Amino acid sequence: MDTIATRVYSLQQYQGEEAPEVIFELTNQSDKTVYVLTWNTPLEGLLSDCLEVKKNNEPVPYDGLFFKRAEPSSDNFVAIQPGQSLHKKIDVGEAYDVSGEGRVEVAFKKENLVYFFEPPNRMQNFGFKTFKAFRPAEAEVLSKKADFQVNSKRETIGQRMRSNPQKKNFKLAAGVPALLPCLFNGGNA
Repeated sequence: MDTIATRVYSLQQYQGEEAPEVIFELTNQSDKTVYVLTWNTPLEGLLSDCLEVKKNNEPVPYDGLFFKRAEPSSDNFVAIQPGQSLHKKIDVGEAYDVSGEGRVEVAFKKENLVYFFEPPNRMQNFGFKTFKAFRPAEAEVLSKKADFQVNSKRETIGQRMRSNPQKKNFKLAAGVPALLPCLFNGGNA
């Protein structure tokens, strides 16, 4: 069976204002190219609830941004060759409240991984939902978690926005500018 391995690793300890950064690694252990949708994975940063985070054995809820998206295009996929690994450094504290003192565990939610062994440009003929339903053979997705000690005094992006709702121009951790708050009036036609 083909295998895709994910691993999250980190330093052993973070203090004060130090960002509790982890590195997400995705490795194609199969003998063919795999095409991975970056959405809902750390490969796009923490723009979704893609991690399972526990502090002192208690689940930590996601407190980051939420997006509603259209169907993905082939541009939203990354090709990973056999034996190749991709890495992404992320600040867990941006979207999960790990402030205070304690032991933190971070794992990738492997059920979020969308992958194909065929180039995703074929999706444009069928639509994403149809193409996903006809995915070729499944792969085994392995996942290893990070474990570290934290004594932090940082806020998540959600906490910062709630404490200052009047702030108009805001930079996301990834350097992407956002205009907040977003207000919508109306509904569907």
